Amino acid sequence: MQNPLKQTFGNLIQPVFPQNPGELARQATDPTVDPDKRRDAISQLSSAKWGGGKPYLHLYRAFSTDPDDTVRATCLRALGRHGTTEDVPLITKHLQRQAAFERWEAAVALQRIHNTTAIQPLITTARHDRDIDVRIAAIKALGQYAQSSVFDALIGTLNDRDFGAAHHARQSLETITGQKFGLDARAWLAWSKQNQDTLFADRQPYVWQPYNKPPGFWDKAQFWKKKDKLIGPQSPTGLD
Repeated sequence: MQNPLKQTFGNLIQPVFPQNPGELARQATDPTVDPDKRRDAISQLSSAKWGGGKPYLHLYRAFSTDPDDTVRATCLRALGRHGTTEDVPLITKHLQRQAAFERWEAAVALQRIHNTTAIQPLITTARHDRDIDVRIAAIKALGQYAQSSVFDALIGTLNDRDFGAAHHARQSLETITGQKFGLDARAWLAWSKQNQDTLFADRQPYVWQPYNKPPGFWDKAQFWKKKDKLIGPQSPTGLD
């Protein structure tokens, strides 16, 4: 059994002396390792500047089918960060998983990668998922697709009993059309009937906001290290 004091000390110095990529990759792919440790290894790999390299992409894809749902969710997050349009069919399959947090990670990943094959799975999720956070994530992802089926789905969500779903449906409608009619579904429909041929002529740019981790104790303690620049809003991979 590992000495608790040694383990605690190891956790404290890890931010200063992080594991090398090889050690993390071995830990992430070893089926005998505790899922929590494998998940942490994958998270560290995907958070690194070099975490989008081909060997690591193969790892995220391969372990997106891991028996542990938290490992799968972490791989989905990694694919959302580093994946390509070819990963979308793989990601959409996870919109049907049992765990809500895994479905949510899939929907968030689809906000960051553009591929029209995601439209119908996202519409189904936006309408029928039993978790409101998952539904909202899907509604937000639909804001990058200026298509009639998306417009109709978002109109239907304006009357949703959950205000969060209706609010984000309105925002996505404003993005794909450039128009502002609030939560008034009738006004949206009346406008659409008069502008069938130019429904998306004034569409606005779709962006997602990366998470900028606030500096922690060790970040401040390592004063000699160059600080990372804050990352601003990004366009999805594959969206021209």
